Amino acid sequence: MKKIFVIIYIFICCIMISTNANAKYIYDEIIEVADINIKITVPKLRVTKYTGGKPEYNYNIFASSAIILNVEALGDGIEQMQKDKIECLIDGKAIEVEKIGITKLRNVEGGIEFYIKITGFHTEEEGMISVVFKEGAVIDKNGIPNKEFRYDTVTFINKGAPNLTVVQKKLEDGSVEVKIIADEPVKEVENWTRDETMTILTRIYTESTTERVGVNDFGGNLTMADIKVII
Repeated sequence: MKKIFVIIYIFICCIMISTNANAKYIYDEIIEVADINIKITVPKLRVTKYTGGKPEYNYNIFASSAIILNVEALGDGIEQMQKDKIECLIDGKAIEVEKIGITKLRNVEGGIEFYIKITGFHTEEEGMISVVFKEGAVIDKNGIPNKEFRYDTVTFINKGAPNLTVVQKKLEDGSVEVKIIADEPVKEVENWTRDETMTILTRIYTESTTERVGVNDFGGNLTMADIKVII
């Protein structure tokens, strides 16, 4: 009987030794896997070209107007950009746009360049337009999305019409010089000369005249100037 117990004891010890060896092997395997350094690269966006007006002109956007951005999406295996992840802001406030068109332009080193056309800005707000590419606007082949990227444009929406001041000056030859002075840059007016600042319109009258002159800013906002010249 003692021999049987001894044999069973030896058998149990052998099993325990084998289990410990296997456990150590598995433990060593886990440590080895944990030591592997996996590098994750997040896709990046950058604007390479922008078209859409200059702030000094108080450029306004109408429903038929557009801003255009060339955007490089840098990352491995990026194929497309999601337009539902693009948002336009004015002074941080989201506004409605009519249409966002996205076209793949070309492959670039490290990614793709997209052509983005945003048309129709419906807002009563005034201020500079920003374009936000939310997280997930592009996703690389590993399923990694871009981080949110904001681009502040140079396009200013101005809803206010220009304020005008009319000044007259009698010249030596009897004619009258009339100046229309605006508080912001304005468009050219037929038969009037606009100065370099685009804020002063000048015309010489050689006979008595009464008329109304329409003056538009670069947002298309109209103010009428009343001109009355007596010679």
